[in-house]
Amino acid sequence: GNDYVVYRNWASDRAYLINDGEGLMHEDHCNSDIRGSRLTNNKGNSYLSIYKCGTIDGLLIEGNDISTPGDIADIYVVADRNSGRQPCRNVTIIGNTTRSNGIHISGEPASGNVIHDNKHLGGQGAIRNMAGAKVTNNQGYTIVQE
Repeated sequence: GNDYVVYRNWASDRAYLINDGEGLMHEDHCNSDIRGSRLTNNKGNSYLSIYKCGTIDGLLIEGNDISTPGDIADIYVVADRNSGRQPCRNVTIIGNTTRSNGIHISGEPASGNVIHDNKHLGGQGAIRNMAGAKVTNNQGYTIVQE
């Protein structure tokens, strides 16, 4: 239920931005998993990111309204780590509104993943499905199976 605005910060010499401008994020590269988690009813100007977190088993992303200024999905769920593919199971992405780039899900082995009843506003969004999700009844998206 967060309503957030993200501002990217400048380096002291103002030559470049020093962060990626993440919205709500869980990032890990070596020693945590996502189990039975929820990201619900958030509204923000930067992406929801579950990034390189290892096993995902039980994640609900519902009722969010997200846009992002960068070239990354508004809802970004990636179990895979730098060391290789990681399991992605029982992820439900339902009833969200995206406004920039769409939805990305990745992980393997994968089972029980669902992307349903989401809506993309403004231009064409994409659902990048790299986790065998069942994709149904979404509006304004091109489906990319990888």
